[in-house]
Amino acid sequence: IGFCLNRVCLFLVFSSGLIMMRRTLCNLCQWRRAAGAAVTLQGFGGSDKLTFSTLEDNLIPAADEILIKNSVAGVNYIDTYFRQGFRTFQMPSKGPITPIVLGVEGGGWVEKVGENVTHLNTGDQVVYLTLQGGSYAEKTLVSQNMVHRVPAEMEMATCVTALLQGLTAHFLLNDSFNVTSKSTVLVHASAGGTGSVICQLAKHYGAHVIGTCSTEEKRRLSIQNGCDDVILYNDVDFETEVKRITNNIGVDVVYDGVGKTTFEKSLRCLRRRGSMVCFGAASGQPDPVSIMTLSNLGSLTLSRPMLFDFVATKDEWNERVKDTFRLVCEGVLRCGSPTVFGIDQVKVAHDLLEGRKTTGKILLQLPGGL
Repeated sequence: IGFCLNRVCLFLVFSSGLIMMRRTLCNLCQWRRAAGAAVTLQGFGGSDKLTFSTLEDNLIPAADEILIKNSVAGVNYIDTYFRQGFRTFQMPSKGPITPIVLGVEGGGWVEKVGENVTHLNTGDQVVYLTLQGGSYAEKTLVSQNMVHRVPAEMEMATCVTALLQGLTAHFLLNDSFNVTSKSTVLVHASAGGTGSVICQLAKHYGAHVIGTCSTEEKRRLSIQNGCDDVILYNDVDFETEVKRITNNIGVDVVYDGVGKTTFEKSLRCLRRRGSMVCFGAASGQPDPVSIMTLSNLGSLTLSRPMLFDFVATKDEWNERVKDTFRLVCEGVLRCGSPTVFGIDQVKVAHDLLEGRKTTGKILLQLPGGL
């Protein structure tokens, strides 16, 4: 009897182990958000950590998910933060995920939908954002809460070009600080992907727009984007110029996606009770600032907002995307022609982006895309 009981116990232990192993493998499958040809990350660091892989094509959407066959993926500065390990993708469970596939923005066609998805069907053209990564791949699993059908009057590439930068400008100028016709704003990198859209929207709201950039070509683009004054920061001190332009009053708000090299002087460009809005760090993370510094400089406000907190619900997402696309269709926001790289040129794309040698949007073309 004792021998039989021991065999039963061993069988139960073995069976329990198999069940746990199957659950673990299922969880790992759920963690993987991409399939097919993909750009994977082999350790954190520079663009040399980006490699190419072919991932198994067996993804099945959960009830509230959509499987998308990508045409294009947006290349954004936030991708470099994930690549360097400054940010981590939000996964269904704690723990590491391998392989990591970069990309938070993309566009393509719906391939499969989960049982709770009712607003989209197989074959629909869509654009999306995701904080779980995976758009640098042929196929991506995404939450239905941040997927939007491509409007009939717009091209998919245009929608992806306008999506992240347009939504970012929208919340920065309406929520982080309410820009009006009485506002004077300072926008760093005014010819860049996000900076150019901020300038256009600020001008649409009637603000006085001051931009900073590095070259005469970018100065010309900044003026086209709506800047009333453009400062070439390699030639003059932008703090001195801002004070001259504003008669030593300062600006109401600074929109800074540059970071370390502009942060300290930007604080001194603000008027009393002005707002410093940091939304990126192309030159590196700013040094820590004492809260008393904000008080001593005139009761300033400092924020470091992130887009995904302003499209956190399905309603927020839909309302902001619809309004952004409306502004594009009306010609208020002009995103220009994107620079398109093949997926095999992703390292070049990242190097150009980090070297601040680009103007406008960068897209990666996936196999069979565009």
